[in-house]
Amino acid sequence: MDLALKGKRALVTGSTTGIGEAIVRRLAAEGARVIVHGRTAAQADPVQNALRAEGADAALALGDLNSDVEADHVVSQSLEAFGGVDILVNNAGRFFGQPWVDTEPVEWNSIYNNNVTSMVRMSRRLAPLMAERRWGRIINMASTIGLMPDGGVCRNKGSVAQSYCRTIQGSWNARSNGQRDQPWPDQQYRRARLASHDGGGSWVAIRTGAP
Repeated sequence: MDLALKGKRALVTGSTTGIGEAIVRRLAAEGARVIVHGRTAAQADPVQNALRAEGADAALALGDLNSDVEADHVVSQSLEAFGGVDILVNNAGRFFGQPWVDTEPVEWNSIYNNNVTSMVRMSRRLAPLMAERRWGRIINMASTIGLMPDGGVCRNKGSVAQSYCRTIQGSWNARSNGQRDQPWPDQQYRRARLASHDGGGSWVAIRTGAP
């Protein structure tokens, strides 16, 4: 498969395990220069080392996206690594399986900050730079639980990811696909999807007529 990504610079948040790791590996296999993101070097180093051993151009960006200061630091590391970010995959988040009736408001706020506000932080910092270059992609990983909730605490990303992509679309000359179930082209992706029970996502293309 040739996705015409050779030389593109891609940051995948939360890419030390699971779906995030599968995405960053796939992007690297397509020739993209990838930035592995995690909270600590202990989490991210093994993925970066494995990618480099396979011949990929891989850098690290470390930080907790639950705060503005740390998000700034992640963006700074990413820009320093490759001079820019062409593709942002907002994958970072966590699953909280506790029943909603047992979940305190402070816990709801923590989940929302982790899964949704982190996506907004990163998009706000990188979308304007993509617009200046007149090319960019922002992919917001979500969950079908957002459309078909179960008895636990919803990850919130499903419907919010759609709305936020449309907001970006209105801010720049961009295209957005809204919500979709992502195709999973290889066994690694399928395993990651099944492991996390997560398959939704939304993307936005900034200022480009390219497919």
